[in-house]
Amino acid sequence: MTRFATAAALLALLAACDDQPLNFDGDEEEPATETPTSPPASTPDVIEDDPLNPEGIPAVNGVFGPVAGDVKAGSYSTSGAGQVTVQITLDGDDLDQVYARDTDRETQFSGTQYRAFSQQDDGRDRAFTALAGRSADGNATAIVAADGGQFLKFFGGVTYSATDYVAPTSGLASYAGRYAGLLNLGRTDDLLDNSGATGSVVPSRSTTVTGNVFINADFTDSSLNGAIQNRVNEGGTPSAAPEIVLTPDAINADGTFRGAVEFVNSGGSVSSIGTYSGAFGGTDASSVAGGIAIQDFDDASDDEKEFGIFVLSQCGQGAPTTACGNVDDIDE
Repeated sequence: MTRFATAAALLALLAACDDQPLNFDGDEEEPATETPTSPPASTPDVIEDDPLNPEGIPAVNGVFGPVAGDVKAGSYSTSGAGQVTVQITLDGDDLDQVYARDTDRETQFSGTQYRAFSQQDDGRDRAFTALAGRSADGNATAIVAADGGQFLKFFGGVTYSATDYVAPTSGLASYAGRYAGLLNLGRTDDLLDNSGATGSVVPSRSTTVTGNVFINADFTDSSLNGAIQNRVNEGGTPSAAPEIVLTPDAINADGTFRGAVEFVNSGGSVSSIGTYSGAFGGTDASSVAGGIAIQDFDDASDDEKEFGIFVLSQCGQGAPTTACGNVDDIDE
């Protein structure tokens, strides 16, 4: 079992982070051909009002902690039927609550590495869902957990881990795979008996969101960007959800990254709707895990909020060949 706290990710739904241009310190008298400064190995500055780091917690060795939305910690074992434990508010009797495997909610992820789990202590307690995945090389793991809301409050968050990171010396690499998200537009099916409960006492489950993730990373200039396409809200009658973009940002020396999530709204303009973060793992950054926190992206809904994860392999090192298309390997 791999155990990890939220030392690599912070996701809460407060506000989208402000654009943070990279600052390059340079002497105007230096020759124009001088080699640009690489991204610093020291910790990045704290960004105010950042949903990935809402409390302004300083980074330690480029890794953030200890908050990831409402998820404080998690673990995921792929042995046997699989097992997930989660620390999140009001989910059960134990601090590290074991969730039960929920194969019914896995149908949307058939043929992928994601598994689904659920937890509801009794019919009048919150009903939580967790989705977990691990990369083909075993170096990238992520968990998203959320309920659908009760007492006018929604709890959700993400935790992820990446291990054995060895950065490529240079080059472009692409990553592809599936997206697994949980949306707070609750559904009331598949709940324990809550006879007699009315109004805000009635719990609900979060709705599953699926999609395809594609990321390009440039290890020569330490930057990345990507998109989550073909997003589908799987609740009730499946419906299309908007494509979202992971805007260009820096890769830190330890393989971690964070940036803003944007989309084109119904008026045709670009809006910032949240943030993403993640970390590369494995030799030559063979895999990557991360998560997003977004809100207010659907004109047909109010106060919609979504947490989601991606666990991807590098093209040429385990990523789906159809998703990678004619992408070159990193050494080509």
